Amino acid sequence: MKYEFSADLQPYPTKPSSTQAARISQSLKPVYVESIEEFMEDVQQGHT
Repeated sequence: MKYEFSADLQPYPTKPSSTQAARISQSLKPVYVESIEEFMEDVQQGHT
């Protein structure tokens, strides 16, 4: 089973500012993963 979520593919080492968040929301792309563990890896790497 594949899971789909939207993410900015550029990782961020810290929480984005409100200005960055506005830009991020415009650059979201669909991402497909095979497991929740893969999703967790993306999030831990700083993908928003």
